[in-house]
Amino acid sequence: MIKNLSYDETKLIKYFYSELLNNEIDYIPFIRIRAKFKNEPGHKDFYKCLSGIEEFANLTLEDNIDLYITNLLSLGILLEANQDVSKIRPIPSYEDLIDKYNIHIKEINELESIESTKIIKSYYSITELGKLFINSCCIKT
Repeated sequence: MIKNLSYDETKLIKYFYSELLNNEIDYIPFIRIRAKFKNEPGHKDFYKCLSGIEEFANLTLEDNIDLYITNLLSLGILLEANQDVSKIRPIPSYEDLIDKYNIHIKEINELESIESTKIIKSYYSITELGKLFINSCCIKT
């Protein structure tokens, strides 16, 4: 599994260990911006993982956060929760995330081809496998 991690993903693992698991938190709240286009069926998700962890973990390539999260999901370290977000106490709060990323929401709403946007609130949970992996990678010696 370690061979499949980039340098920035190892920074995320360290962040998960030091800031989340050590504080008995096993989830990462995020928002996604979903847009509906005029005269077109369906929708498109813009900015799939707006969580702020790219800044908290001090990533080298912050713009790659969606790729990093996708890899951690594929490795079984994270799982996107399809549960009621009211079951968690998100830090930062969803309102804080919406305020932080409001510029992106405005940019999308200003596109002529967009009919409407919707903010999807969700979170990633750290799986049991993920907890074992993270703890084994970050054991203090």
